[in-house]
Amino acid sequence: MKPLQSVALLFLLAGTAWSPVAAQTTTEIYRMDVEGGASTLIVTPAREAILIDSGENKTLHADRIADVAKRVAGLKQIDYFVISHWHADHYGGTYELTRRLPIKRYYANTPPPDRVDDDPQFTPLIALYRKTNAGKTPELKTGASLPLKQAPGVPPVALRVLASNRDLIAAPAGAVNNTHCGTAVSAPPLDDGENAKSLALLFEYGAFRFFDAGDLTWQIEERLACPVNRVGVVDLYQVTHHGLDRSNNPRLVRAIRPRVAVVNNGPQKGSEPNSMRTVLGAPGVEAVWQLYRNTKSDAKLNAPENRIANPAGGPGGQYIKSSILPDGSFSIQIGDSRRKETYRAPGTKP
Repeated sequence: MKPLQSVALLFLLAGTAWSPVAAQTTTEIYRMDVEGGASTLIVTPAREAILIDSGENKTLHADRIADVAKRVAGLKQIDYFVISHWHADHYGGTYELTRRLPIKRYYANTPPPDRVDDDPQFTPLIALYRKTNAGKTPELKTGASLPLKQAPGVPPVALRVLASNRDLIAAPAGAVNNTHCGTAVSAPPLDDGENAKSLALLFEYGAFRFFDAGDLTWQIEERLACPVNRVGVVDLYQVTHHGLDRSNNPRLVRAIRPRVAVVNNGPQKGSEPNSMRTVLGAPGVEAVWQLYRNTKSDAKLNAPENRIANPAGGPGGQYIKSSILPDGSFSIQIGDSRRKETYRAPGTKP
């Protein structure tokens, strides 16, 4: 090898070694199959893990969450565990999960309450939950952000609380009225219990925005959407409340204009007709994905079968993964499959 070539190679290798973006430039989001409960895992470029909800108190659910976290994502712990609200299908699996994977920090919409009247499983489950951290769960209040680490060489990540315990973030300065608020809609009966207290979370990475509002209900969504849209436009939308018709207010869904939506549902839970019509017909939506095909619904009110993780309704177990780049482009795949669908960054040409 000639001397100049040797020097050039040394510089090239040195540059590769210290490059701050060599390790990871993507954020990954996984939705685990907890049979109609909720469990969403975000892995940041700094390799921190944020788990939002833990499914129900079932060994199977804890096994599935731990498998994705450890085997697929390569994690050794959960850095931030966020409970959207105190219903069994969102925090009930915590104790079983901690027997498989350590959790460093806990957060919730409120500190653990003494009673939740609209959940018959609350009393035994809250006792089990308190074994995990003695019930020490700081409240995530509206406007708060998680203290996430930032990876060098890539844009920052942030997870912000837009709603908590029925309190909402202030409308952005200079926001104009949401034109969809003038559209007539038929509201479902009031659901003002624990669901209405759900955290509404906005995750941002560079140009990318992901919205997850737990089981937030129609009337609180109305306040987020009208008279102005307090959320803004998002790229990826986790369809609220498993796709139940008590949520997914069209005024909010149309205003946030998701490019892609994912329904965290079960074979006979969620993805209900009115919510699916709203999401499938939302302006600008490119694709809708589901964990399960709703076996009670017309095929036209389900995503195409190739975008359903568990189309047969059982035995289930497949997850949905999103891989996000900081320019706002991302891909989605089902389970360990190599088949992906890619969504370009906004404003880019095919």
